[in-house]
Amino acid sequence: MAKKAWKKFENIKSDQETRLGKLRAHQESTIEKAKLIEGSLEAIDAIINILSTMVSNSLSYEQITRMVSEAKRDGDEFANMIGSMNLLGRKVEVLLQGSNDLSDCIPVEIDFTTNAFTNAQVYYSQKKKDAVKEGKTIEAAKQAIQNSEKNAKTEIFKISEKFEIASNRKIFWFEKFYWFLSSENVLVLSGRDAQQNELLVKKYMRKVFG
Repeated sequence: MAKKAWKKFENIKSDQETRLGKLRAHQESTIEKAKLIEGSLEAIDAIINILSTMVSNSLSYEQITRMVSEAKRDGDEFANMIGSMNLLGRKVEVLLQGSNDLSDCIPVEIDFTTNAFTNAQVYYSQKKKDAVKEGKTIEAAKQAIQNSEKNAKTEIFKISEKFEIASNRKIFWFEKFYWFLSSENVLVLSGRDAQQNELLVKKYMRKVFG
């Protein structure tokens, strides 16, 4: 039981640490995307202008998708930076290079109803909000861990206290047998084996019945 109580505390502690780790990783990702946008302002603005023009000219999703695909086949630099598109939500996924390795492209969602600089600022603002959220989560996690540890220690103390009481308690003669108290408050005994049954009859029942 003590091991189970402490295991529960360890699980809560691990869960809280995992949650904080995810929040920090998300903040790092958000700030990285903001910086990537800042490093490609001209290219992103060009993509924004292209898509905005297509949408304003009432081109269908199929037409825009076909035109982007054709531009990619022709090796167009901006078209090859375009990932998935959500034209209804006015969002586009832009593939930005995170390092010199061309395979290390990071998809960054861009709102093409505004410019690249504003998109970067949105990510910076989100990072600030996440930082505030992290601070609150740290406090909540600290309190949750403290409460869990306190409960675990209390449970362990109760268990050890019961064990100590049980260890120091006087053992009655009938506890060596199977026993229980009936609804009439009568002690009912039964041997744990044939030898104990014989002992009950010879030693105890004769004392009662003569």
